[in-house]
Amino acid sequence: MSRYSTTLLVLFCLVLGTSTAAKPPPKNTSIPAFAYIAGVRVGYHSIKSMERLIGEGVPSTGGHPNGMRHWRARRADWYILADGFDYGDSGRGRMVEQVTLTMDSMLDKNKWKQIPVTKLAGHRLGWMGCVYPGQAWRKVLNAAGKRLPKPAYSKNKNRGCWTWKSTGYQRLNEHEYYGSWEAHVYVQKGLIIRIDVSCDLGRYTAP
Repeated sequence: MSRYSTTLLVLFCLVLGTSTAAKPPPKNTSIPAFAYIAGVRVGYHSIKSMERLIGEGVPSTGGHPNGMRHWRARRADWYILADGFDYGDSGRGRMVEQVTLTMDSMLDKNKWKQIPVTKLAGHRLGWMGCVYPGQAWRKVLNAAGKRLPKPAYSKNKNRGCWTWKSTGYQRLNEHEYYGSWEAHVYVQKGLIIRIDVSCDLGRYTAP
């Protein structure tokens, strides 16, 4: 082999050695603590498993056709919304991608009585099992404690919002997984009025 060919071969190997090939994320499921709300973990449970737990909800179109469900909490004026999507080869049906627990219905007031009541009692529907609409906002920080990272705070008119963000991993199929989660707790006049928890996709190329 000539000196010129040897030099080219060395350079080629160096380029390969320094290339940043895409790597799949870790295989172990990792869900943030704040993903737990209304008896399920957002990004881990399916809409079907959620309905088995809290009862069948009223379907509607949310981010995806017929992917949204609505409930009322038993013995509490709380409204629960869940939105999900079916990734086909996940084998689990529609995955829960967002859950909202609020004191305000997003549906027409005339349809309120048509929304089914959950099988679970209100105290089992809270965010992280202990935070509910109507509580003082300090309950949020007390419940978070050392379990969660420091939240961001924003304010719009007379309503404030605490926001938590975290990464994690839940495999959906060969090319898709949930990789990030967010929780938003809205406060008005010192009281919690709404809690939103959601997750978002990450993507990788399987080896």
